[in-house]
Amino acid sequence: MKCVLSENNLVLGRLLCPYGVHGWVKIRSYTEKIEGLMSYQPLWIDKDGLKPLYLDDWQLHSGGLIAHIEGVYDRDRAKVWCGYNILVEKDVLPRANVNEYYWHELIGLRIRNFFAGEEDDLGVVSSLLATGSNDVLLVSGDKFSIDSRERLIPFIGDYVQKVSRTHGYIQVSWDPDF
Repeated sequence: MKCVLSENNLVLGRLLCPYGVHGWVKIRSYTEKIEGLMSYQPLWIDKDGLKPLYLDDWQLHSGGLIAHIEGVYDRDRAKVWCGYNILVEKDVLPRANVNEYYWHELIGLRIRNFFAGEEDDLGVVSSLLATGSNDVLLVSGDKFSIDSRERLIPFIGDYVQKVSRTHGYIQVSWDPDF
């Protein structure tokens, strides 16, 4: 099995540091539920090119995730694997429900704003933040937008009117002075 680093790969976690002395490592998971990372196969790491990552056991521990790397049975060998991102190919992700989106699908979309009878370009979604109650779009102004400001726009129906991944934009109703 071979995987090539490309835009078809998505970083879902990171190998942090050894845990214990028997080949276990701490993992930072970027999935909604920490253990969600373990449901995707195959996993890859970008270590001198993409290499498969085989984890033969895992568990939740102290609010985090630890896992055992197959064939690694001591702390020193586990340490060699640490510091690398864990990737999956995007096509292994389950299809999102209608009006639901993976964050990576929203990053890079332009923000078209319709507010108080005016239409403006506010910039590009550069990242998202999870606040607990809802996700928030971090919008960065650029040479095509009304200004170079950064804006935080809650990703909720009160403000987000339409998402068109096909046409590359999100339509919002947002006070541009806010």
